[in-house]
Order: sequence, then C-alpha cells, then structure tokens
Amino acid sequence: MRLRGKSPRFRKWIELENLKQEIIKATDGGNFPEKLLEFLSVALWGLDKKYFEQANWILIVQSFYVCISLSPKVELPITTPTSEEHKEEDWNYPQRTWNLYSHMLAKNYGWDLEYISKLDVFEALAHIQEIITDEQLNREFYHGISEAAWSYDQRTKTSKYNPLPRPHWMRTKVKPIQKFLIPASMLPVGVVNMSDALPDEYLPKEIKA
Repeated sequence: MRLRGKSPRFRKWIELENLKQEIIKATDGGNFPEKLLEFLSVALWGLDKKYFEQANWILIVQSFYVCISLSPKVELPITTPTSEEHKEEDWNYPQRTWNLYSHMLAKNYGWDLEYISKLDVFEALAHIQEIITDEQLNREFYHGISEAAWSYDQRTKTSKYNPLPRPHWMRTKVKPIQKFLIPASMLPVGVVNMSDALPDEYLPKEIKA
C-alpha cells in the first residue's frame, strides 16, 4: 500500500505521538484496534474511522507503519530515550502535551497558537529545549546562592554543595570504557576466573599474528 503526504506539522505530530503511546499501552489487554483506527483517522486528515472498520486488517497495519514512516526523525538531546521511570504529575490530563508545549513557545516567543501548530517539528522541539535549558540553569543559579544548596559536615568541618538534579539529556554522557593492549607478562599468574566479572568483550584475549 502506498500513501503520499508530507511530514506532519507540530500540533499534529504531538497528537500522533500521544496516540502511538496509547496504542502501545493498548497492546497489553486494551482496546488496541480502536486506538489503531483512531491513529489512522488523525494521520489521514480526520477521515472517519467507519471507513476503516471493515477494511482488511493487514492493510490497516501496513497503513499504520506507512504513516509512521512519514513522521519526522528528530535527533535532539531532549528526545533521547531514557530508562528512567517517568512519574506523571497529579494535574496531568489527556492531550496536555500540546497545551504545555504551545504555552511555553507562546510565552517565550509571543507566537500565536496557529503559528505554533504549523511549526516544523525539529524547529519547535529545538526551541523548547532552549527554553527548558534556560529555566534549568536559572534554577541552578538561584539554588546555588541559597542556603538549601549546602550541607555542613560536622565531622570534616566543611560544607558540601548539593546540586539540583538535571534532566537526563543535560547530564554528562558516560564515555565507553577505553580498550587497550597490555603485555602478556602483566596478566595475573595462575588460573584467574573472570567469567562473571566482566562482559566477554572486555575479557583478555589472545592476539593472533
């Protein structure tokens, strides 16, 4: 099946991303077919779900993947995946993402909602990242000059700075362990079992000429 179309603009992209998350949740005993049809309805510019209900299920799934392929691939620090558990605020509600992001952009740049809704996805998210970065650095500055940022150690008679936690995408990236060659004479003498100590890629290996 072939579908033609442009990548969705910012508001529609947010709506589709929210629906994708609902589809994922619905695979665990939820209303998966209904959510999938709802996604297609939004992706295909509001086409009523009734036109899909009697369609071939394989074609429906193929259409879903085609729609996903049209979605822009955004590579920004703010969009990097994380294994951290996300806790939703008590005041959260469905479709809040658009209201939150559009509010941030309107407040900082003075753009109206119609303009924001038609933004390129990368451009919109890049501006949002800068807004959040500014807010985080401002909080860190005021935190650093407050008494709450410091704890006094009675044992060492020194004060310790307690920084504010940062979002995962603002933290220093963990660098991979550098591998290097060492002479065989530096290896431990005897039989050393390191099978459970390191992953296989980091275990000593014989160098073949």
